Amino acid sequence: INIDALYNILKQNQGDANDAMGSKKKTVVVTSDPLALIAEKTKTKMLLAKKDKDEQFLLAEDQAWMESTSDSDQEINENMVFMA
Repeated sequence: INIDALYNILKQNQGDANDAMGSKKKTVVVTSDPLALIAEKTKTKMLLAKKDKDEQFLLAEDQAWMESTSDSDQEINENMVFMA
């Protein structure tokens, strides 16, 4: 098989590989209105900030769960020592 055939196979399957890896194409906004560009950029920043805030909230919930789990583990260990 030659290099051109491999390249053509790669190009044909590139979309499938991107989908499998979760790659997304960026949306390109074409406009001559500078206010529309600012509004689009602001909207994107707000969405990213909301996503980050949601992820931090989930991390805080995980941390609280781990702390409560370690407390109960410690209590179990204390009971096991008491029983021994």
